[in-house]
Amino acid sequence: MRHVNYDKIIRYNSGLNLLVNELSFSARRVFFICLYYYFENKLESDKSLLIRADKYAEFVGVERSVAYKQMKDAADFFSRNKNLITHCDYISNEGLLRVMFSSKTINYITAIDSRKYQVTELPLKSALSLQGRYSWPLYQLIKFSHLKSFTIGVDELKKEIGYIQNQKFSFFKRDGINIAIDEITERTDVKNIKCVNAERQGRRVSKVRFEIEMR
Repeated sequence: MRHVNYDKIIRYNSGLNLLVNELSFSARRVFFICLYYYFENKLESDKSLLIRADKYAEFVGVERSVAYKQMKDAADFFSRNKNLITHCDYISNEGLLRVMFSSKTINYITAIDSRKYQVTELPLKSALSLQGRYSWPLYQLIKFSHLKSFTIGVDELKKEIGYIQNQKFSFFKRDGINIAIDEITERTDVKNIKCVNAERQGRRVSKVRFEIEMR
């Protein structure tokens, strides 16, 4: 059995970003395992991918019993949400997932010429590790920027990471941004993140700046 290359860089057209943000935790893991297989094995676009429970457990570092549950959860999610994956069948008596990408996904993962398109690039390990509600979308935003620092409006940031609570900025920073930053810097290739107030409209913080240090 070939060992997983956790340093493998997964590249995809950034048009997928919002759809990936909408995935559940288990569904996102399955999606990125499928991307890994697709690029590692240079599979044809019309072929289904098979993920065994023992291999899933190896990818994400869980016990086989947890792998079964997460695989079933992912299959249930994709049965209702077919934008990225059109078929995701969990075969319980074999401990197996049979998965097929949607045509939209195929288009976005083959259109990754950075001279023509905006591209998101991230290591497999980071894609599989993040669990927090806001950690993944913030991490993907950071990787999409390809910058050591960037400024973004607070309202736009809330939309990007799916923060819907209508609270003061201090609560948003405490309960959304800071918790996400802690997990990102602990589990990914990002070593340090500073989030500083960049602009105010009256007393209200309207923009923030992220300063990024990679490992």
